[in-house]
Amino acid sequence: MDKLHLHKHLLVQHGDLDVDGTTNLDAVDIDGAVDIATTLTVAGDVDFNSDLDVDGTTNLDVVDIDGAVNIAAATTIATDNKIQFRD
Repeated sequence: MDKLHLHKHLLVQHGDLDVDGTTNLDAVDIDGAVDIATTLTVAGDVDFNSDLDVDGTTNLDVVDIDGAVNIAAATTIATDNKIQFRD
């Protein structure tokens, strides 16, 4: 069987598809793992529906936490800042 054929105005690819260069896709549905070998840039909001595991330092401009915080290492606060406890 040929790996690439046209079926009722639909292009069907059997096997791996290797594209050299930029590919502009309007909609993508991936039913498996995604491996990104370079930087991922997102121009809009990102919604994670499960845990987010980050290895390395994460620089967050603003943090709003609506749940418990578990800190498993030392917490350092710069001397010109303060901790406020509110009722």
